[in-house]
Amino acid sequence: MKIKKAFALPFAIMVMFIMGTLGVYSMYISSQTVNLIVDEDVQVQLELYGDSAEELSLLWLSESKQRSQKNSDINFSFEGGRYNFRVLIWDVNIDHVQESNGTVIMDILGETIVTGETKRITKRVVRKP
Repeated sequence: MKIKKAFALPFAIMVMFIMGTLGVYSMYISSQTVNLIVDEDVQVQLELYGDSAEELSLLWLSESKQRSQKNSDINFSFEGGRYNFRVLIWDVNIDHVQESNGTVIMDILGETIVTGETKRITKRVVRKP
């Protein structure tokens, strides 16, 4: 009889160890899932604000006084500075390409800081204002 009673304590310790390990592992998985969802949301927001920065740059270029500048560097902020974008604009009149209708190349660089990490997006487009 004493042998059976002595087995209860090691068995209880083993069960508590397994339950604790499963609890820690489930907390880790849930925190990684939350981080993945936040990262995906931020990426979508960066892409949408990147499209907005592209359209605002085209609007800026459509003004006659701004069009006289050959190369431009424009900065945009969304949501009170949470999402920052820099748009670099070049005319296509380079070397052997003679474009007369105002086509430009735009490099759109966006970044935001979420949970201590900097998320970035880069995009190059060729547009005609």
